[in-house]
Amino acid sequence: MFERVGPSYADKWAKWTKGIDKLGGQRYMIFEASRHTSIIELKHPHPAGNPTLEVVEWSARFGSELVLCDGEGAPLLTLAPETPALDVDFTAFVSWDGFNAADVHLIDAGHERYLSILEHARAALREYVENRTRERATKIIRSRRRKVPALVG
Repeated sequence: MFERVGPSYADKWAKWTKGIDKLGGQRYMIFEASRHTSIIELKHPHPAGNPTLEVVEWSARFGSELVLCDGEGAPLLTLAPETPALDVDFTAFVSWDGFNAADVHLIDAGHERYLSILEHARAALREYVENRTRERATKIIRSRRRKVPALVG
């Protein structure tokens, strides 16, 4: 089953597919390798609630980015993730009912309310990247241990 990919992301994430989207008859290739979702706990409760961080790891090289979305998941602004490098490319989506399309671009100018959310999101993303790096390293080590032949003396 294919999800509809918005036109701004279609060229980047999905083209030349193995199947056909039934709605538009367009071809898409799906590059999603894994998806991880978590709630970002804020230090102080906010009327708009807690943001959600969803990280999609890609099986192809696209670069990594942080996308701020409204509460419905519609992309509003794309930023650099500013995290340590992960050995796979990813897109981190931060969805929050408090983001407003009219002024979310002010986050770079230090918009006080948004800046706090962005700091929490980047901290959660750093933690995610660190955990995934450890998981991937452990998986590689375990697979190599299985492949080492036993020496018989």
